[in-house]
Amino acid sequence: MNNPTTVCLVDDHSLIRNGMADMIDHFQGYKVIGQAANGKEFMELVEQGLNTDIVILDIQMPVMNGEETAKWITRQHPEIKILVLTMYDDETNIIRMIRAGASGYMLKDSEPEQLKEALDEIQSNGFYHSELVNVAFKKIALAESSMVSTNFHFTERETEFIRLACSDLTYKEIALRMNCSVRTVDSHRDDIFAKLGIKSRVSLALFAIKAGLVKI
Repeated sequence: MNNPTTVCLVDDHSLIRNGMADMIDHFQGYKVIGQAANGKEFMELVEQGLNTDIVILDIQMPVMNGEETAKWITRQHPEIKILVLTMYDDETNIIRMIRAGASGYMLKDSEPEQLKEALDEIQSNGFYHSELVNVAFKKIALAESSMVSTNFHFTERETEFIRLACSDLTYKEIALRMNCSVRTVDSHRDDIFAKLGIKSRVSLALFAIKAGLVKI
């Protein structure tokens, strides 16, 4: 049996954390291994040796809020994926959290099946491409369209990879579409990430939209 994907919950409401932990532990392939009431507590858990795959993160918290926590995770532990779970559906918060490094964004009134879907997509694809995030991508693309650098040059295969990477396909499925090995796809990804100075598919999608390589 494969090891479960590990999850840590960061939310200042203990009832919500405990309820989510019980629910996620019943999802096949997932296990909650930690809880924290704010970003500072989460940092302390990591410093004590907590090693989690995904963090489910609230925005409004005392001591250290979600945006500050996401920035710290992205800077210090970019391998940890971030799913924002909040009550706020305004574009300002969505854009702020995406910029801070969130891989997905969803609302607390979502159904359990949606949470499972979000976790699955983040684990397999690197991001959860919800309608909320789609709207935010459009806003960012419009606001920053004039800032896109034209100094990047991509091969035909790299451009094909970028367009496929902005879909819901896994890297294995992208390899099948491109008729190449997963290792080759990984090489394209690493080269493009290095060229653009980015670390995630979310950032690649933002660049591709702003550069006109893909459309939402």
